[in-house]
Amino acid sequence: MTRRIIAFRRVSLTFHRLGRHQLLGLTLAACAVLLSGHTAFAELWPAENSADSALPSWFDKSALSGHSLQILPTGQDLTAQRHALIESAQESIFLASYMFLPDEAGLDIARRLCEKSRHGVDVRLMLDNWGSAPLRKRKFLKKFRDCGIRLIFFNPGRWGLGDLAYTLHEKLLVVDGARVMIGGNGYDNRYRRASRNSEIWHDIELRVDGPSACWYHKQFADNWKRSAERTILVDWMRPKEPRFPDEPVDPFDEELILSADELEKLFGLDSIPGCNPTDHGDSRLAPFYGNPLFQKNRPLLDAHLQALESSRREIKLYAPYFIPHERFSQALIEARRRGVKVTVLTNSPVSNDEAQTIVVGMFNSIKDLLNAGVDVRLWTRKSTLHRKGGIYDDRWAYLGSDNLDRRGQEYSSEAIVFTDDSAILEQLEAEFEEDHALTESVTWDFIHDYLSSSNPLIRWVAWFLRKYM
Repeated sequence: MTRRIIAFRRVSLTFHRLGRHQLLGLTLAACAVLLSGHTAFAELWPAENSADSALPSWFDKSALSGHSLQILPTGQDLTAQRHALIESAQESIFLASYMFLPDEAGLDIARRLCEKSRHGVDVRLMLDNWGSAPLRKRKFLKKFRDCGIRLIFFNPGRWGLGDLAYTLHEKLLVVDGARVMIGGNGYDNRYRRASRNSEIWHDIELRVDGPSACWYHKQFADNWKRSAERTILVDWMRPKEPRFPDEPVDPFDEELILSADELEKLFGLDSIPGCNPTDHGDSRLAPFYGNPLFQKNRPLLDAHLQALESSRREIKLYAPYFIPHERFSQALIEARRRGVKVTVLTNSPVSNDEAQTIVVGMFNSIKDLLNAGVDVRLWTRKSTLHRKGGIYDDRWAYLGSDNLDRRGQEYSSEAIVFTDDSAILEQLEAEFEEDHALTESVTWDFIHDYLSSSNPLIRWVAWFLRKYM
């Protein structure tokens, strides 16, 4: 403290001894240097409110280094990498997906998973109860169990009627806690045949080798434990039998139907493999995961909002079913007020593979965005545009399972990653521009004509279910 006081005193005496003209000259010189952006002064007084200084902070907080990244733009690329990852597994394969169907593509993956399980690899599948409903047939469940695969269906109706709106929507394939594939692709024939020229499906995926794979491995393990506990409570518990003939049955006094060994065989709660983060490259990645059924916070929404608030130039987004969360919409409007160009590619009524209520809900939800100058563009091909990703200010790319709809923030489990890797940014930018050329801006006349011609009952259902879409 004494040294600081002495130093301050010396500076004060120096300025006191300067003449008025000398002091004025020094002040003007300092101003000139500051205005010219001299690096020495920039380092002393960084422009904390400027775009360049504020932008990295939110990303740096969550970013992990040591990754190798590869974009997979077609179903052919996707299938080849899935096969390679499964074949490479030595200890564990954790697969989470909204949709896994018993068609040619789905059964091919199932056979490969069974083969690895028979060779001692810990294989676990967590599938959405509704999206993967055809796989719940006994003949398929028996095949999985016979080859040693553990399987949980997420949120069946038995978990509770109050939780029916929640779904497992993430798409993760985590191998040995070292490699992960993340995106919007499920497991059926549509995804295997996806491409820009396809008449059925157009999607994208990211392969990640590095520490984030271990991070998602742990997220899966936590989700598995929570889901197994719920399943055990509703499927493998029953009221205890009364000890005396006249004793009433207490429905809240329960006991396990299965033994501890039988439960361990089904769910493996005491034998979930661990992982240690390992570096596989130089790229940085910020992983995010949200499961609203088990979490109160909204990490994906928070990440998007921080990226939006930090953007100063241009935002490019894929949003297949664009019914954005109200906080996300407001952030887009604020970005437009700052002069940020915003472009969103989404499905048209022709390419949309969901119910008509989704299209009606989207057109109702984007009116304020159109007024603010957001360029919402409709996919003009017959195939469904199912890509989920985007670019913020040419500084961060993101990919994952998030549709940028309200459901994805409030009712669906989702996984996304952000990266500042220049090669990924360049490739995703090129993909976006090619897709942009196959879209048309939505107009007020188009929205008016579509809503006017739609069934009044559908419009009412869309309004009634707006918070769940």
